[in-house]
Amino acid sequence: TQDIARVMSGDSWDDLRPSKPKDFVGRDMLIQEILNFITSVQFKKTQTRNFAIVGPSGWGKSSLVLKISDISNTRKLKNCSVTAIDTRSATNLTFVNEAILTALKDAQQQGIIPNLIDLKIDNTSNPLSSQSIEMAFDYINNSNILIVLVFDQFEELFYKDELLEIFNKIKELSFAIDAKQ
Repeated sequence: TQDIARVMSGDSWDDLRPSKPKDFVGRDMLIQEILNFITSVQFKKTQTRNFAIVGPSGWGKSSLVLKISDISNTRKLKNCSVTAIDTRSATNLTFVNEAILTALKDAQQQGIIPNLIDLKIDNTSNPLSSQSIEMAFDYINNSNILIVLVFDQFEELFYKDELLEIFNKIKELSFAIDAKQ
């Protein structure tokens, strides 16, 4: 198995780590643009299922992700769960499967997906075809629910040759999510 690290905020506003959502200021138009995209996916107004936040190091991308997650998790964005995973914790190919499970279990803890579904991946090469994952996806699709999984610090996968296969696995996941809509 693979330990999954979540994106964590700093302790105070002047910490060099990502800011706490309550300390995050500005970027209102960008926040609204992302929320509009999430809503358009949720209500099937777009076929696109992937997005990227691009910018130089230190410009607040991780803080923005935590802010979006907070908006979702405080129910300001209905029937949506956002899970932000720190890609720097990736060490092997099970990382992607564990990230999927983490996002779905977060949604269960928030009451968005029923606890009746025992989430597990029994097909490691094609995790979305695992029986419980397919059941969760059916429930999600029929209920206008959206589960957002963010791979933060994604660029780390480009810097280490040993992580290239994890990049490829995330790419496959992105294509599969798009295909399943």
